[in-house]
Amino acid sequence: FPFMSSELVQESGILYGVNKSNNSLVILDRFSLHNANSITFAQSGAGKSYTTKVEILRQLMQGTRVIVIDPEREYKRLTESVDGTYIKLSARSKQKINPFDLATTFHKITDLSEHTQDLTEVIGLMAEGLSSREKAAVDKAIITIYKKSKKNAHPLLEDLYTELRKLGQMKLCEKLEKYISGSLAEVFNSQTNI
Repeated sequence: FPFMSSELVQESGILYGVNKSNNSLVILDRFSLHNANSITFAQSGAGKSYTTKVEILRQLMQGTRVIVIDPEREYKRLTESVDGTYIKLSARSKQKINPFDLATTFHKITDLSEHTQDLTEVIGLMAEGLSSREKAAVDKAIITIYKKSKKNAHPLLEDLYTELRKLGQMKLCEKLEKYISGSLAEVFNSQTNI
């Protein structure tokens, strides 16, 4: 006693609130920390959505690119208000996303091995997890289809699927079937048009 309370201020950060112990502003740059991830927990009606939307707006003002996965469609108005792109994922949607474009949306492919790792993670999410053997097969298949692809065109998910079948990965192919010929084929098995 007395307790000392330091200020939480980083010049490149955004305003998160007020430090109750000394009434100073809390201004943080999450992306300068070792891990920029965050998660928000609170009871219903406590302001989680509001807080997240305010943080998104402040991050956009700093030039941060923001991607929101929004199954409840509560960020549509916010997206429109900042001239963002809102993608409705459904079989009837005219919007298409080629998973092979995801890692190159913001950056050109300069390192195929890094791009392959990113794509393996995306395929892992789509397949709801990959075993070590499946990761190795996906890695090999991605490298193969990129070697076969035309210079300016990204491969499609069906190209990966075909290569995985050649490698005998039938269980993994079953997991990806809905994206190739099932309910989500119209969304994910085409060249990106947004």
